[in-house]
Amino acid sequence: MRVEQATLEDLSKIEEIYLAAKQFMKINGNGSQWPDNYPGKPDIIRDIEKQSLYKCIDNNDGAIVGVLCYQYGQDIEQNYLSIQGNWIRENTYGVVHRLASIKRGVGQYLLEWAYNQHHHLRIDTHQDNIPMQNLLKKLGFSFCGTIILQDILEERIAFEK
Repeated sequence: MRVEQATLEDLSKIEEIYLAAKQFMKINGNGSQWPDNYPGKPDIIRDIEKQSLYKCIDNNDGAIVGVLCYQYGQDIEQNYLSIQGNWIRENTYGVVHRLASIKRGVGQYLLEWAYNQHHHLRIDTHQDNIPMQNLLKKLGFSFCGTIILQDILEERIAFEK
């Protein structure tokens, strides 16, 4: 597998991956983290234009099998400025959002790729997203507390490595 920056030509495939991820989340007891219209075409286009959307490509057939939004820089994530709990470190960090895959092992591969960019990574997830929480713990992320997503006023649990 390899990771490359996503382009507008990838839009329809990325939409399919997000749709499959939403179905997986609903089947696994997490039906409210991503409402039906999120992440949608405007979110994908915005992430591509900001050059923060990355795709995971299967080397065997060249298919896109996963996607994530990755950003790096101090205070890039305004929702992380206030936490009920404590971050491990306060220096510059990377952030992962909207991670989705359609093949086993891709989520782990993408999180390891993101961590290896700068060796300091933060991520949040919904309290009902047990598969993601288990993956984060498996990969050595530490639970740090809860944050509030300011745009929708919902709580998320936050992790850092």
